[in-house]
Amino acid sequence: MLKVIEDEATIRRCQQQFSRSFRAVADARIPVRVGHAGASFRASVHWSDELDLWLYSKRIPEKNHWNVLGIGKPAPEGRVAITCEINFPIRGIDRKTGGALARDPEGSIFVVHRGRLGGSRKGIGKSLFGNRYRGVWALMEDGDEQAAVAVVGALHSPRFVRQLGQFVRKVQRMKDLAASRDPQMAIAFPEVEFREELSGEAALPVPDDLSRLCDRSLVAGDLAAALQSMGIQAGNDESRDCFAVDRQGRISILFKVLTSLRDGDVLEGAAKLLVDRVSFPEKPRLVLAVPADLPADLEESLKALGLEILPYAWDGEQAVFPDLKAIVRGIMTS
Repeated sequence: MLKVIEDEATIRRCQQQFSRSFRAVADARIPVRVGHAGASFRASVHWSDELDLWLYSKRIPEKNHWNVLGIGKPAPEGRVAITCEINFPIRGIDRKTGGALARDPEGSIFVVHRGRLGGSRKGIGKSLFGNRYRGVWALMEDGDEQAAVAVVGALHSPRFVRQLGQFVRKVQRMKDLAASRDPQMAIAFPEVEFREELSGEAALPVPDDLSRLCDRSLVAGDLAAALQSMGIQAGNDESRDCFAVDRQGRISILFKVLTSLRDGDVLEGAAKLLVDRVSFPEKPRLVLAVPADLPADLEESLKALGLEILPYAWDGEQAVFPDLKAIVRGIMTS
């Protein structure tokens, strides 16, 4: 279980790491007017082309470390809207803030969110977050309470800023759906595509290595992007990490992404694929996307069940799939 961090010095160092990680990928500082609670103020935000994200951070004495983020490149001196806040108390516990810092039993530190979204629009708040957010959830020892929190990312991971960007985009999508007056917008997606907001869990998972779990949606997104770069339609839904569609519009490959090679996790992933295939009249191929160091004996057992194995590795912050072209060759030529 995670445990909230209360120590002032540790929180300060974590805030410095949070800001430093974003500045490392920032391309510019842009003067803007930031909108907040019906008002606005002048600020200079850090902008990242790679993330399509801006960040403004400020220490508010005796209150919190204020981090506000938004999507889309601001026009100089233009007004920008806040997508979400990930604030940390100066010290102690403040359950009124959206963000917090937490440590797992091994000492790894995570940025977490309590689901408090703020803003003035009706229906945008903690209940929306709890009902709609899909990602990594964890239990956190929160002083004398236990709280379910969304894990934004592993603070010291080389992929933290990607995890952060994905979280912000998911929040923006939730807000957009809640603001839409068309109820079908939230449930009907006529076109096949990969949607970040559907990637991840809707509830607390079995305890696992949270650092690895924070990478799962990134791997699924990178896999979808790799398929699309080959001219193959890729999508996902609330129960499937990724799938590939052939030229006849049929789902021809189901993918399940694993970030852990523990026997129980691998077998659970294999079972999920086998059960999913039952509902398809024309049975799709089943592919487990796994870290590259899958033991050979386990790989042979999975192949005996009719599953194919797609190893992946990390090239910097990006998941790469050296064998993907061989896996999808049939789709590309059909």
